[in-house]
Amino acid sequence: MELGLRDRVAIVTGASRGIGRQIAIDFAAEGTHVVLTARDAAALATTADACFPFGRVAMPWPATRCSS
Repeated sequence: MELGLRDRVAIVTGASRGIGRQIAIDFAAEGTHVVLTARDAAALATTADACFPFGRVAMPWPATRCSS
């Protein structure tokens, strides 16, 4: 399905597993570059690897807790 997203950039939160992971992969398959964020850095790297075959930039950006 062509959604007109080629060469756009999407920020996907919760991209380390489940629906967020699949959304990131689907965006990459549509030709969208993705910024991936979640708390689990290792799982984010796995999601980025899953986006790689589509030839898109997939930048993992681990989220950290802020202390007050």
